[in-house]
Amino acid sequence: MTPVGILMGLIVVVAFAAWIVAMVSFLRAWMAANRSESFRALGINRYVNWMGSVKHMPPEARSLLRPFFKAFGVFFVAIFAAAAVSIAMARP
Repeated sequence: MTPVGILMGLIVVVAFAAWIVAMVSFLRAWMAANRSESFRALGINRYVNWMGSVKHMPPEARSLLRPFFKAFGVFFVAIFAAAAVSIAMARP
């Protein structure tokens, strides 16, 4: 296996792990927010416009979103790193 293949494999593992962490963090925050009466009062809108409903989450649920945003950022950095490695190692 080439060093580029090992690097790409590592980038894929990091991206996959970051995606899982982001998904679990968001689900934990969503479940914590659903315990709040004011958040449940949004009705179906909290599912249809889920990014807009983040600002209505109670503070205890918003604190759980910090790992979500960090992991989401790591995921996209890994995607860009994979693209950069692919472009750099492309053969003419």
